[in-house]
Amino acid sequence: MYYNNRIKVTNTSIIVDNYKLHESTKLEKPFEVWDPVTHKSTPLGYYYDEPEERLYLPAGIDLWFVRQCLGEKYYTRLDPYPYMNINNIYIYYKYRDEEQI
Repeated sequence: MYYNNRIKVTNTSIIVDNYKLHESTKLEKPFEVWDPVTHKSTPLGYYYDEPEERLYLPAGIDLWFVRQCLGEKYYTRLDPYPYMNINNIYIYYKYRDEEQI
């Protein structure tokens, strides 16, 4: 598996490495909301990590659209991150039936 691809796909997000902000306005535009009072658009659907130069998009967006906007041909699907098991959980209400145990 090649990990030098720019687009990485996880279960919850699509991560674009080495991304400069406003590099692809076609990709950022669907996630921005126009505010008519301040005459600015505010990003609501993506997160940009400036020190790492990474763009985080939701996993539900079409991968073909992301690849087309960035001009990339390949992407890497990453394994899910290991989840933590939490043993000490207290419940406030008793469960309704045996399936909720």
